[in-house]
Amino acid sequence: MIQQTNEFLKHIIALYQQIHRDDYVMIVDRDYQVCFISQRFAQSMATTTEQLLGQNYLTSLAIPEEIKNSVKTSIEHNLSCSHTHEFLNINLNREHDEQILQMRYNPLLAPSSNEVVAVVIEGSKLSAHTSLYNFVTHLLESKASSANTAVDISHSDELLSKREHEIAFLLLFFRSPKKIAEVIKQISGDEVSAKTINNIISSKLFVKLEVYNIDALITRLHELNYQTKI
Repeated sequence: MIQQTNEFLKHIIALYQQIHRDDYVMIVDRDYQVCFISQRFAQSMATTTEQLLGQNYLTSLAIPEEIKNSVKTSIEHNLSCSHTHEFLNINLNREHDEQILQMRYNPLLAPSSNEVVAVVIEGSKLSAHTSLYNFVTHLLESKASSANTAVDISHSDELLSKREHEIAFLLLFFRSPKKIAEVIKQISGDEVSAKTINNIISSKLFVKLEVYNIDALITRLHELNYQTKI
């Protein structure tokens, strides 16, 4: 069974090497080892495929410490279930049209065992026509120009307060309470600490959405389509 699983993963990697060389794609196995990364993905991170292949995904990439645990949790969740997770990746050091990428963690299931053997990490540019793109672009432009312009997030949520709604939406794209606090400051100018964000998540969102951990909360928010409710 193990041999069949390994052969299946090798086969998938070979296909990706032929078909997805110019896409934003990476494959990470159950040991967090990078077993495939496209040239385009590597270039967007100012490195090469040779430098990353065989390396630990969590330690070899420049993942900020404050979100490293949430990234690890997301991968672990994908390795234990068949759900796809999405998040927003922003890197101001990339080329302008690559600064905002919509990322997906897709579990890869071996047909012989129906078990997850790896996670396929795929990225795509956000369409300039989406409200999310406009929202994030505004934040980036505001940060770059040090402007104090604020934007509002429309609010028509009967379950959550406006602040809870903001946090629920941003949690699906930024994950880190510290980053969420920074974005809220950009949006409204309000000073909100990461500790306050954590308290709202655990004491308000968990209770109102009837979940008991962050993974269940994110799954529930996706079910309710909060990723589209700006």
